[in-house]
Amino acid sequence: AVSMDQPPIIYDIIATPLVSINIVLCVLIWACLVHYHIPVDTISFSYDAITNRSEHWRVVTATLSHQSILHLLFNMSSLWACRPLESLHGSLTYVKFCFLLMFLSMLLVYIFYFVAIMYGWSQYVHVQSIGYSAVVFGLMTILSLSPGTGFVIFGVTIPFSLAPFGALVFTSIIVPQASFVGHLSGILVGYLVAWGAFNWFTNYWFLCSLVWCVVYLLFNIKKTKPHLSFLQWEEDTSRNARVVDGVLVWSRQNNNGNLDSMV
Repeated sequence: AVSMDQPPIIYDIIATPLVSINIVLCVLIWACLVHYHIPVDTISFSYDAITNRSEHWRVVTATLSHQSILHLLFNMSSLWACRPLESLHGSLTYVKFCFLLMFLSMLLVYIFYFVAIMYGWSQYVHVQSIGYSAVVFGLMTILSLSPGTGFVIFGVTIPFSLAPFGALVFTSIIVPQASFVGHLSGILVGYLVAWGAFNWFTNYWFLCSLVWCVVYLLFNIKKTKPHLSFLQWEEDTSRNARVVDGVLVWSRQNNNGNLDSMV
């Protein structure tokens, strides 16, 4: 039992261990990216990497990674605010929510890129994205359909029913380069989960799917042989910024003389 004399933050950490582990994991990954100067394009999600190089493991690495400290703080603050979901539904179901939100929101982003490229917006072939935002926005959406009084982000209380869209606007203001498509995809999947579209996806099927996904991604990593020279990466000064349809895209010249882009 937890003593009532303990500070509330300690009680919350003990009561929602997977939320706490999730936050620590994302912070550690961000610290590694910064410390080792790992280039974003080696771990980010992009249409080119998924389609032409079959690097499907990027769905996971991109989701768990952050480049901007502001983006990290916003996502982790929002993730912490969503901790009642673990208390309400249990730790296993909470992980199942994150699993569904991660893969299905990335699937929607991929479909958007596919349609955009099909209609001539070829810049989306190389647009890259990272961050836990899609999962966070999905969790907000699920929580917004649960009984409650409000959702607190950076001390600002937002009504539960407006939390996902309020956070979407707030993020667009403080992090202009954030992926609107990724955030909206998380919200859409969150509504599907909250409305019971995946009630058939029981914890048994989730655990089976999780095992098979891990096995597949390990084989996918072995097959695609990710480039690991980023461990000796040195900051490249030949980067340029440009705006593509309202999205801030960074470009740098690769070894072949071509430009790679990153969000």
